[in-house]
Amino acid sequence: MMNKTEFMNRLKRGLDDFPREEQENALKYYVEYFQEAGEDKEDEVIQELGDPAQIVADIRKNYDGKLEPRRHQSKWLDPWVILLIILASPFILTLALLVFSLLLTIWSLILSLGIVAVCFAFVGILMVVCSVFAIPTSVPTFFFIFGTGLCMAVLGFFIGELTWYISKKLAELLGAGMNKWLKRGNVHA
Repeated sequence: MMNKTEFMNRLKRGLDDFPREEQENALKYYVEYFQEAGEDKEDEVIQELGDPAQIVADIRKNYDGKLEPRRHQSKWLDPWVILLIILASPFILTLALLVFSLLLTIWSLILSLGIVAVCFAFVGILMVVCSVFAIPTSVPTFFFIFGTGLCMAVLGFFIGELTWYISKKLAELLGAGMNKWLKRGNVHA
């Protein structure tokens, strides 16, 4: 057995292709009918009125006007929205370029850090290997070059790991943000 809300929803769906004023008049009539009967007699009123589809069919039979299926207009076709987009386009484009520039700058910094890491590691390893040639001339020079090379290699690997971690986290953050933005766009579409 349906309740008043379900009855009214079915009636409203059935009247969907009627002009707005006709819909409102019909719905208002049945809302008042339920109100006059009282909440305790809703079931009796629903039985008395019968099937909402039959009510819609009767209204349709007695309607003189021309019925056309109502097309659901997209929000994007609204002239005010189009005007707003046109007027806001310089700001939107500027904001998009700003975001793109910011992302490009961040990517360039990460790439630079990666290049620095590779250079440090390469020079450090080269110094460690070349320090062997300093043994015959001076043992302290060997330890200095070997230690400096080792420090540079370790620093290079550390900067490389840090660069990899930062780039991975930024990629995850950017991916999550884009995913959220795309899902939000699909919900409103």
